Amino acid sequence: MNEILPGPAALFLCGMDREQSVQPLKILTERSGMGNPNLIYCTESMLNVSLETALTAVFQDEPAAPDKLPSVCLFSGISIETIKSFLDDFRTTKLPRPIFATTTSHNLKMMVKELLLHLLEERKIQTGG
Repeated sequence: MNEILPGPAALFLCGMDREQSVQPLKILTERSGMGNPNLIYCTESMLNVSLETALTAVFQDEPAAPDKLPSVCLFSGISIETIKSFLDDFRTTKLPRPIFATTTSHNLKMMVKELLLHLLEERKIQTGG
């Protein structure tokens, strides 16, 4: 079964600038066959809204500076198989590894700031420091 994640088909990127995202997007679209996902860059005003709102509303402000947020690549509305393919291909690049995450019915309701803090805490636990 090829489960599709909840939410709109998108990549939600934090702590990356547009130049950094070109390679991951190219990998995802060309190798995993997803097509053209909506590429959403986290802005400062998104930090205080739910992830669901950040993925669906239009924000006019510029993406937050990469050094202001953790590097996160969050998958939404994409199949698990496509994500597996993307992650396999990502390992072949020389790009720094972001925190990879997926949408869930729970985290779609979380404020983006809260979700980023949660992801950082999880990474800290996983890496032992």
